[in-house]
Amino acid sequence: MPERHSPDSPLKQRLREGASLSSLFSQFPQAQLIPELYEGWRQGTLTVLRTWGTSEPTPVPYRMEACLLPSDQLTWQAAPTVPERLTLVTWNVNSVRTRLPLLQAFLKEQNPDVLCLQETKTLDDRFPYRELEALGYRSIHYGQKTYNGVAILTKHPLQEEATGFRNGWDPENARLIMATIAGLRIVNVYVPQGSQVGSEKFHYKLEFLEQLREELKQQLHDYKNVVVVGDLNIAPEARDVVSAEDMKDQVSFHPEEHQRFANLLNLGLVDLFRTVEPGIALYSWWDFRTRGFERGDGMRIDHILGSASLAPQVETCWIDLENRAQPKPSDHAPVLCSLKRPS
Repeated sequence: MPERHSPDSPLKQRLREGASLSSLFSQFPQAQLIPELYEGWRQGTLTVLRTWGTSEPTPVPYRMEACLLPSDQLTWQAAPTVPERLTLVTWNVNSVRTRLPLLQAFLKEQNPDVLCLQETKTLDDRFPYRELEALGYRSIHYGQKTYNGVAILTKHPLQEEATGFRNGWDPENARLIMATIAGLRIVNVYVPQGSQVGSEKFHYKLEFLEQLREELKQQLHDYKNVVVVGDLNIAPEARDVVSAEDMKDQVSFHPEEHQRFANLLNLGLVDLFRTVEPGIALYSWWDFRTRGFERGDGMRIDHILGSASLAPQVETCWIDLENRAQPKPSDHAPVLCSLKRPS
């Protein structure tokens, strides 16, 4: 039996050939018009072109704080088809503005479906939305000046975006951003590094992990397929460091951190990377100061965790060492995971 497609709404029919926002006001009630336009913009089915003081209109990517102007030219198009296999990436980019050429080259080469960034180190109005939109990626960003900052880039529609802990904890630090994409609830997190064991920053890290556990408990209750990605700043096992003996009781390899990592898994999460990559010397971070990358002295602290139901869907996971070997790299390498899209 042939697939049936629901007919376009009158607004979508009007937008197929393009229209200015001001011209739509006389044809559609604003109470219907504005929510539908913003939903289409957010989903990627509405293209917004704006003249920024020049003769050439430029695309305006959707942002949570974005607004439409009466002179904007709007065009509707069908949502892109979500493929049967998805590639997810987590990458502590260590300044998105500094690493932008490397980021653009990575997107062109790897063409991931979802890329989660940490340590963007910029305010929202300085994030390179337009440059990424030119490569086919819409973005949401939760940032602050100089420190922290997290973002989600995707080629597919975004839904239910959220930033920070829902209980309001730690509002001054931009370390947590979430969205639903292609049936996956994506949670992108940048866990504090912790400085030194016993320090105030170390205790903050432990408290952050406790708060993260409570947040994820709720996410797993609300969503069937949850993926937690990011720089967790914990190497959970001996095979995730060069020498477990040398790292014993050190930050990122401390028993209290290991217990909190285990607490996350005990919620029903699985280390998706380890479902297909059991080997040793698979590191995602290397210290610049000691030339750790050149010496092969690193740690696996960037992770892709997922609901247990997703583990059988994982096909491949790998760490992009070639990216880390480029000029002016981040101290972290991108971690990639390819999996079948959940039904």
